[in-house]
Amino acid sequence: IFESILHNVDFNGATIMATTVNADKTKKHNVVPIPAKSITSIIGAIKKADLVVMGGGGIIQDQSSILNLLYYVFQLGVAKLYKTPVVLAFVGVGPLRFWLSRFLLSRVADTIQYALVRDQTSADLLSSVCGRELKIHVLHDPVLNYPISKIKNFASDSVLVSLRQWYFSVPLLPASMARKLNKKGLKSKKYRQLVDGFARTFDAFLAEHETTRIQFMSFYDSEDQEMTKDVLNAMKHVERCDLPLTDLTVEQYVQAVMSAKILFGMRLHSIILSAVAGKAFAAIDYSPKVRSFAENVEQADAVVSVGSYEGEAFLNLLNKVYSQADSRSRTIASRHTRMVSENETGFLMISQTIRELS
Repeated sequence: IFESILHNVDFNGATIMATTVNADKTKKHNVVPIPAKSITSIIGAIKKADLVVMGGGGIIQDQSSILNLLYYVFQLGVAKLYKTPVVLAFVGVGPLRFWLSRFLLSRVADTIQYALVRDQTSADLLSSVCGRELKIHVLHDPVLNYPISKIKNFASDSVLVSLRQWYFSVPLLPASMARKLNKKGLKSKKYRQLVDGFARTFDAFLAEHETTRIQFMSFYDSEDQEMTKDVLNAMKHVERCDLPLTDLTVEQYVQAVMSAKILFGMRLHSIILSAVAGKAFAAIDYSPKVRSFAENVEQADAVVSVGSYEGEAFLNLLNKVYSQADSRSRTIASRHTRMVSENETGFLMISQTIRELS
């Protein structure tokens, strides 16, 4: 998300500061790193800034934890205090399950100049909370505009799999603490059932497709690798499974997708990269944002709920998408082209705002 925004927005020579948990990688983009966990550093950066570009991704939500929403509302509050204008850039909004979340967001909404959101559901929710006077433009995820002209596309029969740990949230606790509690047994039974569901699906699929391999891919390495390891430990046909690709650049992620016939993905940005690569995907819906994106690329029937781990729902979806890979890939590629064009409007809006403030 960050690299795509840097590539597509004209910052007109402005100094760019960015909150980050990895200062060294951020510096490589000629960006001043601001420690994301340092309240004083964030306050100082917002006070100094001429504009705050907040986004993208599904950040305006309290599904993972209400503390997530409070983190961004706090930044909006600081911006309001110092009269620093804010642009919401390609964000996902919702779910907002708590009255407090909606109330606090509404109190700082007047510092937002305009909002670029990645789906109509986000627009409707943001409008209902912040008021009809807020200018909201419905666009798409900015990663769709990541430049891939130098990445070669070639086909194979393999399936690329992107899994993520899915522990059920405890809304009033930090997400990291909720995960630890889940590991200690709070929701461990459901997690185990999900792991077994994936293992049965992949074993059955490999048994039906005797020459096909499964390549696992990791996005958030410390968590995704653990999930993949648990699934592999529960599988029988591990001889045709390749361990996760880790610590990849964006180009390497896209190349991995381009090297597969289809992607079976749980993480939202795995299926977004499938669209960038023009590849068919089967998606596991653990959040409304997954189904929303699938609908945007005309793949509403390529999604199954994360709660469908019992029975053959995962396997049926995987087989269906695999057998229809070519036609689905063409549809996705066509829709991707249109979405890229629509997103360019948003990048131009941010660039124009920066020029006006220079």
